Amino acid sequence: MFFKLLKEGFVFAFNSIIVNKLRTFLSLFGITIGIFSIISVFTVLDWMEKSIRDSIPHWEIM
Repeated sequence: MFFKLLKEGFVFAFNSIIVNKLRTFLSLFGITIGIFSIISVFTVLDWMEKSIRDSIPHWEIM
């Protein structure tokens, strides 16, 4: 019974993807842009932090 429902769910999802190609494309495109944006923001923040740390002179305590 469980596997029959699981199979039916997969068939329904697959048919939905085939029928709604534009919606599927736009969803995947949005997810891709979101992931790219997050990676870009973290990269810029890391670069800015490194730049600030490098610009401050390091004083060694003896």
